[in-house]
Amino acid sequence: MAVKDIIRRDITRSIYFWLLLQPLIDIVTSLMIRVGITLTIGIVLRAVFLLLTTLYALMNLSKSRYKLPATVWYVLTAAYVIAHIVYLSGMGGDGLVANLIGLFKTFTFPVLLVNFLVLRERRLLRIDWVPLGLLGLVYGILIVIPALTGTAFPSYVDTGIGYVGWFYAANEVSAILTLLFPLLMLTVLLDVTTFGSAGSRSSRSRFLRFAYILLVPVVMAFCVTFIATKALLFAFVFYLILIILLLVFFVLRRRFASSRRRSTTMLLTTCAVLALIALLYLVSPFREQQGQLTRPGLNLPKIEGEGLWFDLLRLLQPVLSGRDQFIMPIQAVFSSQPPLGQILGLGYADLPTYAHGIAKSIEMDFIATFFAHGWAGFLLWFLPLVVVLILSVSRVFTFLRKKHHDYPLSALSILTFGYALLISLVGAAISGHALVSPAVSQLIALVFVAILNYAESIPENIDPVSGSSAPENPPKPEEIAQ
Repeated sequence: MAVKDIIRRDITRSIYFWLLLQPLIDIVTSLMIRVGITLTIGIVLRAVFLLLTTLYALMNLSKSRYKLPATVWYVLTAAYVIAHIVYLSGMGGDGLVANLIGLFKTFTFPVLLVNFLVLRERRLLRIDWVPLGLLGLVYGILIVIPALTGTAFPSYVDTGIGYVGWFYAANEVSAILTLLFPLLMLTVLLDVTTFGSAGSRSSRSRFLRFAYILLVPVVMAFCVTFIATKALLFAFVFYLILIILLLVFFVLRRRFASSRRRSTTMLLTTCAVLALIALLYLVSPFREQQGQLTRPGLNLPKIEGEGLWFDLLRLLQPVLSGRDQFIMPIQAVFSSQPPLGQILGLGYADLPTYAHGIAKSIEMDFIATFFAHGWAGFLLWFLPLVVVLILSVSRVFTFLRKKHHDYPLSALSILTFGYALLISLVGAAISGHALVSPAVSQLIALVFVAILNYAESIPENIDPVSGSSAPENPPKPEEIAQ
């Protein structure tokens, strides 16, 4: 096979296989961390994945319309990485490994965003949202089964409360499910509206679809209540409430009378899922965990200091769950650094010149990244996210202005994709473990690609590629529901 055919092959099927491996990688990583191994299989395999996708994007960059901005960003980021490591290494200490691992974890997200954007534009990556939603079901099942068999690890080691399956960090798993469960819920709503249609008249097909409709809400409801993290429960419940409000609007408007029956079916299904969560909440460990956090004698400490920064911390203190106590000493260390140190960042290791330890994670991704990588690193890290956000929003608004066969279903799909991304970014800002965790950030990058594929057709002026493994434009939910 010619080299040019190899570098122009569609990699969608390979990405789907990679996604299927993620739960297994996370479980093995969890076991390695629990026995004290720092360099885990998760870090190694995801570093290889990052390297391969970067090389593939670079090989296809010459004909991309993003060639100039992507090339500039790659070069500046590479220069920053070298300067960052050289500067921190010159400060003494033995933090090289910690800084390299932290650098990899944090910059996986923007590098993958740029890689995927280039590959999508070259019609080499055509990710659909449905496999991402089904991946959420796989994660959910791997939490339910250990809980039922008594082999699950607790979400909170200090209290022994909650179930995180065989995975390691409850916050990281919650971040994954916060992103994927809305997509999974959308597959349920589509199946409910097509149950009994011409395409599912066989008894076997009807039984499988009926089992799916019953199984998925139970798995989702169990996870959002029994993992016992606030972020996942509140995020998913709020999503269901938004769906209910949107569907009520479509049911009541005469303009959408043709799809009223479908909207009503989805509305009743969503209400049933919300009711199931409410019932499981009453017997879940979530209430016990929140009682542990708020019982008398564990009041959050008073924040001393004047100014806008401290006023903001005081305002957000109940939401931050004590994370503000890790911000202030690291902020003091950052402020005490020379200009070059503030430009390049503190890194991730406790160095001899630091007046206070910084290795303790702040668990607020944007703030943690700023302190770790300084002004230069944060801007390079943040820029791809801003660009892809603007691109996604513009494409979504263009999509919504078009006429659709089933506008309520199209609007519901856009709401789902947008909410999944937005709540993940909000979660990253408040509770962390998203944009600086490769297990989560790679999924966020792929959801960005999925929403672009849904809202915008691949440019027609791009030559077809060989070895295509996916349709040129993934089917819309309203097309699936026919």
